[in-house]
Amino acid sequence: MMIYRRWNNCGNPCGNPCCNPCGNYMNGCGCIVRGATGATGATGATGPQGPATITVGQTITGEPGTAASVVSTGGENAVLAFTIPRGATGATGATGATGATGATGATGETGATGATGETGATGPAGPQGPQGLQGEQGEVGATPVITATAETGEPESPVTVVQTGTPEAPILTFTIPRGVTGASPAEAAAVADVATPASATAEDVANTLNALLASLRAAGILADT
Repeated sequence: MMIYRRWNNCGNPCGNPCCNPCGNYMNGCGCIVRGATGATGATGATGPQGPATITVGQTITGEPGTAASVVSTGGENAVLAFTIPRGATGATGATGATGATGATGATGETGATGATGETGATGPAGPQGPQGLQGEQGEVGATPVITATAETGEPESPVTVVQTGTPEAPILTFTIPRGVTGASPAEAAAVADVATPASATAEDVANTLNALLASLRAAGILADT
């Protein structure tokens, strides 16, 4: 294949009859012919033997800002150790949206009973409740055997009644103050005889006591109340 080009200031483009394949010049035009392809060159020398296997070993995290590196060990069976620097801590991101509420967990075991607290202040009294039903009448109790005795007290001392003995056989001791000096015989005779038999009932004793008090008031020994 021939390639033609313009030569000097030839007015016609290459490829017209002003150039011929022989390389002669005509009308100021020139012609260039490419030569045949040369023979194949000799084979080059064999390069060094590459590794038989390549294995990725450790991957080490380096400090931020250091350079990344790869170290090969193991000879023909290469083991590569990569050192990759850790990135600097980034800025705190925006707070994410609140997630959905999880399911309620199982109820835990009941804890130990705590210590008893201090007693609180007494609250106000509540309203009185309705009256309850009347109870059944009890059995008639045994009639007590009452014994009454009388003692003389000091003038102007109070009249007292002291009960001793048992509920079945009570003993009533009356202390009656002695009258003031100067009472006439007629006034003294006005005091009733209140001797009480040992077999007197409660009603008898009450009647006798009332009679005694009336006699004392009539004699002027005991003032009316």
